Amino acid sequence: MSYSDNMIEMVFKTSATGQRIYYPFGAFGRGRILSSEREEKKLKKILFWGVIILSPAAFFILRANSSFMVKFFLISALFTVANTISYLPVRGNQISDERITFSELWQRSWRDLVYGSGRNFLWFFFLVCVILAVIGVAAVFIGHGNLWPRLALLGGSVLSAASSLALLLKTRQAGR
Repeated sequence: MSYSDNMIEMVFKTSATGQRIYYPFGAFGRGRILSSEREEKKLKKILFWGVIILSPAAFFILRANSSFMVKFFLISALFTVANTISYLPVRGNQISDERITFSELWQRSWRDLVYGSGRNFLWFFFLVCVILAVIGVAAVFIGHGNLWPRLALLGGSVLSAASSLALLLKTRQAGR
């Protein structure tokens, strides 16, 4: 399973009764009960192409040489289009009583990163975080200059070290 497949799968859930539920707005909205596996596949295909098309569009909007307000308007329009595309196919479906929480989405994203990407990728990312933390700390104590840039670099190093510890924890959990 690819990373985009894992991200798309996060908004789907199987209820206690075995029904598949799709959450078009994630934790912000209520789920829609899907009527068939065919409908789920169609929806996943729509979401996949939405990710493929809208992600580069957002990148190019942010890279454009225009004012903040123009970028803000275009990104808002892009999110509106993405939400509309994800909602329109299921607008007539029955509304589910089950909700999905932010913590459940967070746990699913970590699970999908750990199991979807593989342990080798996580170990590589862990090593990169450790190397960045060590380089940052070394630059703070060896380098010369003003205090504030050095403190900012130290803060980035601490953040990188914390990320490496979180990845180590998740990698160990994946091994169980």
